[in-house]
Amino acid sequence: ERIMCVSANHFHGDAHRPNASYFFSRYNHCWGWASWRRAWQHYDRDMTAWPELRNTDWLRSIGMGSRLFRLYWSDIFDRVHEGKQVDSWAYRWTFSCWVHNGLTVLPARNLVSNIGFGAGATHTADADTRLDNLPLENLDFPLRHPVAVERDATADQWTDRHHFRIAALPMARSRLERIPLVHAAFRSASGIVRPRLRAIAEILRR
Repeated sequence: ERIMCVSANHFHGDAHRPNASYFFSRYNHCWGWASWRRAWQHYDRDMTAWPELRNTDWLRSIGMGSRLFRLYWSDIFDRVHEGKQVDSWAYRWTFSCWVHNGLTVLPARNLVSNIGFGAGATHTADADTRLDNLPLENLDFPLRHPVAVERDATADQWTDRHHFRIAALPMARSRLERIPLVHAAFRSASGIVRPRLRAIAEILRR
């Protein structure tokens, strides 16, 4: 009953290659996923429990005591709940899974590639990201099953730091970029720096 979702995403690359064919995570990545009626019935679009949970240690307990984890996800859930800036069914699904102590099955190899990055995208407008068009991998059969239904804390800590960038400096920059003038300055600087970094990387690959 704790398994609420299965996803095809593996963002870790070689940073996390478990012995089993899949592992269990708190994160229900949504670029190729599935669920069951018994789990989806808990989807709470209005996040009705959030106002009550917001000022408790609920998020901190999920984040293994991390204050930054609590700050990051409180900010996300506040904006989703209030309908400000963030219009995402996926964050609501994450919240719903966490409220019910749910886990997601994630593969040990990446099985889906998101080609929808770019200026015309709704949520993935930044094409200069390592997540754009990730290579597809294969899982060997028969599957090797984990020895227990337990969350892979090491994998989730990597996701916190490298995928969601839950750390002091990235979080500070993210909040600054919500200020229109600061956002414009960052975008302008990125347009100059990123092409040069790509050119240097191309030279180094030769």
